[in-house]
Amino acid sequence: MKFENNEKVSFFKRKSLYFALAVCMLALGAGAWSAVNPTPSDKPDDIIYSTTQTPTVKDVEKNQPGVTAAPTTQSTTAKATVALKTTAKKISEVADFFVMPLGGKITKNFSDTQVQYSETYKDWRIHLGVDIAAEKGTQVRAAGNGKVTDVTEDPLMGNTVTIDHGNGIIAYYSGLNKPTVKKGQVIEVGTVIGGVDTIPCETVESHHIHLAVKHNGKWADPIAVMKIEIS
Repeated sequence: MKFENNEKVSFFKRKSLYFALAVCMLALGAGAWSAVNPTPSDKPDDIIYSTTQTPTVKDVEKNQPGVTAAPTTQSTTAKATVALKTTAKKISEVADFFVMPLGGKITKNFSDTQVQYSETYKDWRIHLGVDIAAEKGTQVRAAGNGKVTDVTEDPLMGNTVTIDHGNGIIAYYSGLNKPTVKKGQVIEVGTVIGGVDTIPCETVESHHIHLAVKHNGKWADPIAVMKIEIS
């Protein structure tokens, strides 16, 4: 089929018009999409800072309203410390086992029925505990886990630390120099509670501590109740 000149011109005009309309529609669509979906750099919470320079507090406040300070190393450290304390293992107040509170020789055993001679008083009397000899100042440690229920200065027994080891076992560590624990403190086996000093009612004897135990409210042999193995 043959077209006249004017028909050819009309055909190309129509084709150009359709093409122009298509381009305009694409441009309008792209503009609408950009308005609804801004690029990350246009969003207030996606401010891009230089990778070689840390933003200042003013930069953060200017670009992110509502933020009053930039994160600091101190705040991060504080959070880490809190997390560490939260996950720290809690010390049990009940002893699972016992050990000797110090290395030394037992110079006097427990006796609630048979009397033993007292070098200080020059007489015979019962002995409600065990005496463990050691040089003055030797560290004395908790025989097991527990809670310090009292720290006193007794006129007869000297400085005494009382520890509730659980299961009805309460121990009295007497003859200490300066107790290093406080009332209400939860401690674990091996914690230093003081050092060896003088016991007023046993001053003639060599330096030692007096370890006494009450089991369910009654005086008992510390070695037997605590099941401590003597080497």
